[in-house]
Amino acid sequence: MTTVSPPLEYQPLEDLTRACRGETIKFRKGQTSDGRFCLEIFRRALRIDASHSDGNAPIYLDDAARETIIAIYTDFIQAQINRQAVPWIERDDVVQQIWLRFWQAARSGLSFPTLQAALSYLHLATVTTVIEVRRRERQRQREESLEQPEGRSERVLFAAQDMFSEYTRRRFVTRCQEILAEPLERQVFWMRYSMGYAPREIARELAQQGISIKARAPTARIVSDLLEQMIKRLAVDLEIRDLLQSD
Repeated sequence: MTTVSPPLEYQPLEDLTRACRGETIKFRKGQTSDGRFCLEIFRRALRIDASHSDGNAPIYLDDAARETIIAIYTDFIQAQINRQAVPWIERDDVVQQIWLRFWQAARSGLSFPTLQAALSYLHLATVTTVIEVRRRERQRQREESLEQPEGRSERVLFAAQDMFSEYTRRRFVTRCQEILAEPLERQVFWMRYSMGYAPREIARELAQQGISIKARAPTARIVSDLLEQMIKRLAVDLEIRDLLQSD
């Protein structure tokens, strides 16, 4: 007799975890994979108490699922960190900041249609966190150098580093704009990753402006699909890859 598995939302977390680990390994190797098990864990992990909206830290409804996501994907995040970019800070500290950024974003209503979309978002959180850590370190160095009258040569060095980093940032933005040539694509992309809007918030804003996506009324799913398509195009661009590694 064939045993029918219960729907994913009713399956024990232990079973989902076992399946998700295997499917994630396949995905990272470029093999055909089934991301449904991982997406169910993400769904559980990202659920928050909607009634708790007084501006304090969100109350997550499934701490076990959150811990599982961290356990499965911390090594993925670590693999994305360029150690040369932040040599002065322990990698574990950077990882903690990345997860903090991720869970803070969850308050805006994160959801992922595919495993690739989830890992792309984790990669983006990694990149933006590293850039922010570098920015804070440069600010600290500037403040220290200004306190030392004899440190003129150091100030020149720090200024040169800032100029290089600023060039990298500008080139990254320019290259994204070159790849995302359609004005609507740029608008959606920057609303999501610069302003932090959730897909449903983007869809609502577009609807209020009377803007459609491929002749369809904007919805959270349509916006998520468009974002995933854009991320795929950016991810395969060689210059984008080089710029992310350099900064």
